Amino acid sequence: MVKEDLNDPQYGWRLALESKDENGLTAVFHQKSLPGKKLNIVRVDAVYKNCSMKAFDAIGKDWEKYQKEYDTHNTQIDFKILERKEEGNVRETVQYSRSKMGPLASDRDSCLRIITKKDPESGK
Repeated sequence: MVKEDLNDPQYGWRLALESKDENGLTAVFHQKSLPGKKLNIVRVDAVYKNCSMKAFDAIGKDWEKYQKEYDTHNTQIDFKILERKEEGNVRETVQYSRSKMGPLASDRDSCLRIITKKDPESGK
């Protein structure tokens, strides 16, 4: 799904939200229905400016620890880093989490593929 053209109607993606450069963060959210499922899948393409790889790495190496700190409502049931790989200036991390949604909803599974790369202009 990562390689699907978001603008090609055959894939069924629709633009859900676009956030343009707010304090160095630009994010574009797309979603689409999955056959046989009631929930949609979401894809987010985000760019963080003014965040050095050094700072990003400091959090990334202890991501499991930080995930627990960010779970202020104690909803996370499970969290795992499934894969980490690095090639040149590009790092890819795949993570899984399961969260409880409350008494009237089923738990939610999330699988994220996070790709980080240095800005070719600044080298950061």
